[in-house]
Amino acid sequence: RVATAWIAKQLTCLGLPASAHSLVQPAMGDNADFECSAFAGLGRLACVLDYAGATRDIIINYAMLVVTIACWVVLVNGSSTLPVKWHFAACLFFIVFQVSLCLVLGCSGISIVWNAVAGLMCLDLCLPQQPSQVQPVRVLWAVGSVSCLSFLLDVYYFRVAEAMTTVAHMCALLLGVVTRACLKLLGVEKPPSDHNVAEATPAESLLHP
Repeated sequence: RVATAWIAKQLTCLGLPASAHSLVQPAMGDNADFECSAFAGLGRLACVLDYAGATRDIIINYAMLVVTIACWVVLVNGSSTLPVKWHFAACLFFIVFQVSLCLVLGCSGISIVWNAVAGLMCLDLCLPQQPSQVQPVRVLWAVGSVSCLSFLLDVYYFRVAEAMTTVAHMCALLLGVVTRACLKLLGVEKPPSDHNVAEATPAESLLHP
């Protein structure tokens, strides 16, 4: 979406006819990626957040965002070694990044946010825990659910949208992974004494012999 919006702007600057814009139009109904360029101020922000009025994309992406945040809360309250404030900071960073990018380029959407969160959650789950710590089953379900849903939606948009949408989604996943890795390198993890060490249930013991 981002690249499509940029290309369309360049075509306009070059004085090419409107027919040339169709070369970069996405196959997503009436929701042209650069429609938000026609708006300014709060109108442009509203356009960014409501997918330029595309009902299908609104339902899909906001439902996914709600599910992702709910599962993220499970991870934060479960086995994550990252303090809550840094999880919140990462979430805020993803939102600001997405909105700022779309405000500048005139695109719309929030899919970068939930893809980035999915990437962060996956790496957070894979990072080493205390030897005595067991990953709660609810955390495994939460991360697994977000991963599967993100994959399915990315495949869906791969089929119905232009290739650059998929590239943006993959970059967003990488953004989440890199963000979590940077937080790890910065040493902002919880001290070992603050880790939530959950007593393993029989089911969890089977998962972690």
